[in-house]
Amino acid sequence: MDTQIFGSPALGQDVPDHALLQAMPIAVYTTDEAGRITFYNEAAAQLWGHRPKLGEDRWCGSWRLYWPDGTPLPHDECPMAVALRENRPIRNAEAVAERPDGTRIPFVPYPTPLRDAEGRLTGAINMLVDITERKQSELALRRQEHELHEAQRIARMGHWRLDIASGGLAWSAGIHLLMGTSQAGHVPHLKDFIGRVHPDDRRPLLRAFAACLRSGRTSQWEFRVRNDDGREWVAWIEGCCESDDSGKVSALFGICQDVTEQRRMQATLRDACDAAQAADRAKSTFLACMSHELRTPLNAIIGFSDLLQSEIFGPLGSDQYLEYAADISRSGHHLLELVNDVLDMAQIEAGKISLQEEAIDLAALIREAASLASGPAAHANHRIEIRLREPAPLLVADRRRMRQVLINLIGNAVKFTPDGGRIAIAVGEEAEGRLPITITDTGIGIAPDKIGGLCQPFSQIEEVAARRYDGSGMGLFITKALVERHGGDLSIVSKPGEGTAVTVSLPSHRFVPMFVETAFLIRA
Repeated sequence: MDTQIFGSPALGQDVPDHALLQAMPIAVYTTDEAGRITFYNEAAAQLWGHRPKLGEDRWCGSWRLYWPDGTPLPHDECPMAVALRENRPIRNAEAVAERPDGTRIPFVPYPTPLRDAEGRLTGAINMLVDITERKQSELALRRQEHELHEAQRIARMGHWRLDIASGGLAWSAGIHLLMGTSQAGHVPHLKDFIGRVHPDDRRPLLRAFAACLRSGRTSQWEFRVRNDDGREWVAWIEGCCESDDSGKVSALFGICQDVTEQRRMQATLRDACDAAQAADRAKSTFLACMSHELRTPLNAIIGFSDLLQSEIFGPLGSDQYLEYAADISRSGHHLLELVNDVLDMAQIEAGKISLQEEAIDLAALIREAASLASGPAAHANHRIEIRLREPAPLLVADRRRMRQVLINLIGNAVKFTPDGGRIAIAVGEEAEGRLPITITDTGIGIAPDKIGGLCQPFSQIEEVAARRYDGSGMGLFITKALVERHGGDLSIVSKPGEGTAVTVSLPSHRFVPMFVETAFLIRA
């Protein structure tokens, strides 16, 4: 900068210099040797928020001045005043200008003394660089660093970088916190870090580390670490490779997380799962054993009650005895059904349901199931309709299990259909590789929020306290499991007060046209 030009007493009226300074986007002003302002450009007026009086106002045109920490800065102690008083440029200073409206603008001043040809001080020129955006960026950066530090502290993790050549480690504050080291007093190094690793984990870690360097791929490592205070924790590290221009791995960087609590919880969950599975196996074994133990006396009770009803060894002598024998038989059969359901449920939960498959006359199976399940229907005047295709196909399945499915579903339709209702059993048309068997009734129906849980063990349509219908709540659970064991699925559509439709969809490959099966039997 030419000090001769700017040292002219008539600088503010020097048209060429005035035009140059006015065009500058940075705030610029000049003073005489006594600090009186002799010129300022438009950018300076905008920064100060007002226009000082030339030749009267001194040092700086700002309303008030402050140091960066907010301490008031007297005008005669501002960098411009110091530059004139000490006859030297002032650099690396910061200040804050306050406008008349209270707005504060941080700035960096560059005051420089001006001298004439003989070197005498004639004034000074100052440039004020508005650093508002820089301060905002610094504040945002500090906020982000604080948030990152807090996030790493909460997540018990941090980031790191290892220089391969020197072995020097750079740790974030999060890792210093995990390691129990001080950012100010501890300089991380690979050798120091390896010394902190549990002795049993060092060799596997070094092998994994070497493999990562050879492959250049992202790797994950898990090992135990000891802090200076002796506390041991489990570290999980993920590292990425950084290569130089020649393609050689020059550094590793990544994250480190304390997963001690997660691993402890996983171990606890594994133990709890093992204990639950053991308890479930014990329960299934107990149910199976008890069911078999109960069947033997029940069969005897049912058998002897049937003998009494038939009076095979002579008359009982009273009609009431016959009624009692019938009651004993019905109760025994009911209890046997419950025992069978419990045994089936135990086998299903243990995954031990096996199928004895054979070719079954589907029409005969449906009629048999309808006959067995509709015993009480005679007292309620139900109308049961069976709609089958002619000729009905053969079904390749486990006869006993499929009969159990149909009896359960038809029995439910009978049980929940009032006097005079209608029950329909139909085999539909094949669709999407499946053939549906649908049992429809005009019964009480099911509320939409109840349908989803009906196939769970011990579920009931009605609340326990208001139940009007008997049942263990295991039937649909067993039925659905048996259908799925055959590769099918079970669906329920219902509307309260209008009835229910339950559909069993079995894979079409389980159905064989009657004439094909008949030809096969003849050849056999």
